[in-house]
Amino acid sequence: MGRRLDAVAGEGARRFALRGGILLGSCVMGAAMALASPHPIVPALVVLGVIAISAVLLPDSPVVLVLLLMISATWVIVVPRPERAADLVLPLLAALGALAVHLCAAAWSVWPPGTVVPRLGRLRWWRRSGVVALAVVSTTALAGALIRAAPSGHRLLSLLAITGVCTAALAGYRWSGPRNGPEGGAQ
Repeated sequence: MGRRLDAVAGEGARRFALRGGILLGSCVMGAAMALASPHPIVPALVVLGVIAISAVLLPDSPVVLVLLLMISATWVIVVPRPERAADLVLPLLAALGALAVHLCAAAWSVWPPGTVVPRLGRLRWWRRSGVVALAVVSTTALAGALIRAAPSGHRLLSLLAITGVCTAALAGYRWSGPRNGPEGGAQ
């Protein structure tokens, strides 16, 4: 364990920040779950905390997947279905935390140690991450609007919401996709 911690300490600020993102995202997910659950879930949080620390120490292993699956399964078991639009705030925070864990672990696996990632690569990563985060936020906002409107039998509102999400997803995909030209930039 001591050798592992020494390796963590000497890997550089950017890679250390990715580990920090995994830890922060895990903490956000756990806190959101603890606040959203009507019952105390301390044992579950302890187990998830151990898995989260393991994911921070081993970000390029299947432990990150286990963490995300365990938090998702625990959420479904302990958190009741949202009844009001305000009840979607904590699930939104948990989703953004899960996104942070996934993105930081993916960046860790893709960018080898000691490699200086080109500025264009970092910008593309941030831009695509922002598109996904925006899609999560807009989908949550649409879900809140549907809960608030209580569309019992109003298929038109549901159809408009689904159309809006699909249109936003396609626009985001098109906006963040690779461009023709040198280094992926527009000509």
